[in-house]
Amino acid sequence: MRELKFDKSDGLFDPRKTDDLAAALKKRIRGEVRFDNGSRAIYSTDASNYRQVPIGVVIPKVVDDVLETLEIARRFGAPILARGGGTSLAGQCCNAGIVIDMSKYLNRIIEIDPLRRIARVQPGVVLDQLNKVLKPYNVNTWHRSSKWPLTELLPVRLIRKVVTCGKSALMIQSLLLPRRQ
Repeated sequence: MRELKFDKSDGLFDPRKTDDLAAALKKRIRGEVRFDNGSRAIYSTDASNYRQVPIGVVIPKVVDDVLETLEIARRFGAPILARGGGTSLAGQCCNAGIVIDMSKYLNRIIEIDPLRRIARVQPGVVLDQLNKVLKPYNVNTWHRSSKWPLTELLPVRLIRKVVTCGKSALMIQSLLLPRRQ
C-alpha cells in the first residue's frame, strides 16, 4: 500500500488559499477539479434540508487521484468528504470541505467471489448495480431503503454474509486502498 506523506499543517483551511488549492489539485489530478460557483452550489445539498457550500469538488478518474487529493487537502488543511449519490437524508453528503465524488469514473465492480461471499467494488458503485450482478448467485447485499437504487457503496470490500436487514456497517469486512499501479 502506498505511504502518504504530508506536509506540516495546523489543520485549519485558510479560505484565502482556495485558488492555490484548486491550482495544486488541477496540476496533479487527472480527473475533474471544479471550484466554480455552479459546481459548488450543486454539491452544497443532498436529499436533506441541510446546505453547506463546499470549498470545491474533485471527481477522480483513477484511485491515485483520490490519494493525491488527500495529500493536497492535508497540506492545505482542507477537510474532505467522500460523496456518493447525494441521497443521504441527514446531511452526510454536504460539508464545507473538498467533496470527492467517485460516482462518475470509479464505479466498477472489480471481483465477485460467490463462494466466500465477497465483492470488491470501487467506491462509486451503486447498490442496484451490484445487486444485479449478484442476482445469479442468489445473493443480495442488504435491505432496500427508500433510496436503495441510488445508494453508493463507499466501502471497497463487503458482503461478509447475506442479511435481509441491518446496518451497512455490519456488512463491511474491510476498507482497502489499492496499491499504486
